[in-house]
Amino acid sequence: MYRPVRMRIVTTSIREAQTHLHRQLLTHIPQFASAILGAMKSTLPEQDHTVTIVFSPNSDAIDWSALRNDLINDDFHNNRTTTELERSFRNSFVCAYAIEDSRCIGTARALSDGVCNCYVVDVWTQSAFRKHGIASRLMQMIIDAVPGQHIYLQTDDAQEFYKKLGFEYQPDGMFLISGQWLNPTRR
Repeated sequence: MYRPVRMRIVTTSIREAQTHLHRQLLTHIPQFASAILGAMKSTLPEQDHTVTIVFSPNSDAIDWSALRNDLINDDFHNNRTTTELERSFRNSFVCAYAIEDSRCIGTARALSDGVCNCYVVDVWTQSAFRKHGIASRLMQMIIDAVPGQHIYLQTDDAQEFYKKLGFEYQPDGMFLISGQWLNPTRR
């Protein structure tokens, strides 16, 4: 069984506040968001603080409703219901989570035949926690769980990140949706 690992990272409180306010302001009053954030940046001092991140493959402690809301707020949502989101993760071959103060702030999961082929999906780190190695750690948990397997993933904008982890370009890929995306009878 994988033992959770504690990792300390330093984040900047103003950046976290800006990220949160940015989401809220863009939702409610987009015309004022940049002016308010600019004023905030010039008046609030940056203060570093330390948080503890626990990495775990265990899905039992995840608050699926809160995770779904965080994915929506972070523009990383694909219209799964809370039940479908949980089922997606629980039906995976392996999952990796980053937890900060009982809140899931990072995910990765893999589908695998358990022999030679693995497909990685739902790699996400909450915006306020990016650029601290969290996604790298989550991906390493996935890689370690599928030794000897061909690991494939698709990304629209993180090619350089995956290249640093040892992934190589595979230029051609194809897809097909069976019926309608996220079967409408599910609701």
